[in-house]
Amino acid sequence: MRILVLTCDKNSWVLPKTFHFLNKFWPDCPWPVDIVTGHAEIPPIDRVVREMSLFQSDDAIWSDLLLAYLETCPDSDLRLLMLEDYLLADKINTAAIQTCKALVELEKAAF
Repeated sequence: MRILVLTCDKNSWVLPKTFHFLNKFWPDCPWPVDIVTGHAEIPPIDRVVREMSLFQSDDAIWSDLLLAYLETCPDSDLRLLMLEDYLLADKINTAAIQTCKALVELEKAAF
């Protein structure tokens, strides 16, 4: 599984806040993070997770950008979608997320 943070060029300025709260409220997040954007300059971001990657595309509409990104992903990979303005406000229960992930995989709910 990967965490997917979707942003558009005009809203990428909020990414440092997004990751500030992600680090604060989910410091034990075991999954890597992908940032999906158009051509935005990504501000410097501190991230606790081991890996972070950036996917950029010429598609201007965010839904087209998301589809272009998903076409590059293996079908079996789950993604937890967060928009850039989805600011966490409380501690995330990683065990609960792992349970949900297992249920999705077991029931093939996202396929």
